[in-house]
Amino acid sequence: MVWAELGDAFSQYMLGNRYYRGEGVKQNYAEAEKWYQKTAEQENAARSFGCRAYECEVYEEAIKWFSRAAEQGDSVSQCNLGCMYYYGEGVKQDYEEAKKWFMKAAEQGNEDAQKFLGDMYEGGKGVEKNQRKAREYRRLADTHGFARAQSDPSMMRFNWGGKQDAKAAEEWFMSQMTNNSSTLRP
Repeated sequence: MVWAELGDAFSQYMLGNRYYRGEGVKQNYAEAEKWYQKTAEQENAARSFGCRAYECEVYEEAIKWFSRAAEQGDSVSQCNLGCMYYYGEGVKQDYEEAKKWFMKAAEQGNEDAQKFLGDMYEGGKGVEKNQRKAREYRRLADTHGFARAQSDPSMMRFNWGGKQDAKAAEEWFMSQMTNNSSTLRP
């Protein structure tokens, strides 16, 4: 109840469910409606529900909520949904479906989705292997500030296909080192 009172959308929704069903509290439809209304007023509530369900490893619920938000155009939920299909979490692993959601998010400038598309094209996962497209998506992610992607194109420029250019590789790597992005991933 504390988290619901502090404004956590998922906790508000779950508390509404408890009042609606009478689980651990006296059944009270008016109180359930109050908490459902508070939930509905939250910005990005569907994404919040999806994230919370994912953290609790209730993947079916995460898919449900991410799908709702993704259909409404939320690029973070689109990318999260793509990840669930990419890794087969709560759904059968499906690279084609993952690509569909990553594409929708990437078109809105979501750098995580752009990075995943780069990985898919590099590894030929659900798509025909294509180093040129892998580089393009990684560069897009880089221009949006995704720090890890900055090191990847440097390695591709130096090692994979096309003209090998150690100076360009060093420039990309140095730009990654000076980026203060909190999205750096191992």
